[in-house]
Amino acid sequence: LNAFFEFADKYTHMIHFNGNNFDLPFMLQKCEQHGIAKDFSSFDGIDIYKRIAPYKLFLHLPNCKQKTLEQFLGINRIDTFNGGELIGIYHDYVSSPSDVSEQLILQHNTDDMKGMLTILPMLAYYDLFNRGVKVKKVQANYYKNTQGIQKQELLMNLSLPTSLPCAVSSSFEGCYFSASEDKALLKVPMYEEELKYFYSNYKDYYYLPTEDVALHKAVATFVDKNNRTQATASTCYTRKYSTYLPQWDLIVEPFFKRDYKSRELFFEVTDELKKDRKVFTEYARHILDMM
Repeated sequence: LNAFFEFADKYTHMIHFNGNNFDLPFMLQKCEQHGIAKDFSSFDGIDIYKRIAPYKLFLHLPNCKQKTLEQFLGINRIDTFNGGELIGIYHDYVSSPSDVSEQLILQHNTDDMKGMLTILPMLAYYDLFNRGVKVKKVQANYYKNTQGIQKQELLMNLSLPTSLPCAVSSSFEGCYFSASEDKALLKVPMYEEELKYFYSNYKDYYYLPTEDVALHKAVATFVDKNNRTQATASTCYTRKYSTYLPQWDLIVEPFFKRDYKSRELFFEVTDELKKDRKVFTEYARHILDMM
């Protein structure tokens, strides 16, 4: 333990795999047991497991065990046991030492140590979400779906903060993301239809049933009283036919909906918006977060 801390003293970061839950508490327990006044407070910790685990579904991984990450990267180790299986082998070795048991334990630990270095490129997927992508090009594309109906989609070419070790793809609510090395493509469905913009201060509006629209009372006073009613939250809207993109949080305002109770949110693709690369970068990150 003293030799380890003396060796580590000149470093600022400690990289480990799930060390916060096992290795570091274990070492601190042993320090206390032997009266060694050392801890890890001087280090910035990088837990590979904690950084990758949130993106398990995005990466289509069954779990985030070290062996699973190694296999994802195409790395094959000699060791065929997991840590849980080796506990019994270790207890057998303590009670009845054998060369076979010793070799199995040492091989597992060796492959764990070497493997932790080989999976460091996995941190590129952490960077994908935490250092952020950038939109390099935005364009609309027309295509025909399986029913032969013409549809429109938005194509966003992205640059990634760190080159990915393996290509990855994901989808969400009609959006599709594919990435390889330091480039990615994000496809988002576009909707050309009539949507509603709901005013929040509905008490200041009249609803005109015949026109199916809400007008501010300052403007609607000339309308016959028989043709107007006090607007409610669900009738206080104006309708607009345009091209829209979906959003799952208020990334771009104003936002539009199909109906008052609808949970789906949209924003209009205006000529001004088409030129705003910053907004589309934020929008691309929003969709990745949803994925």
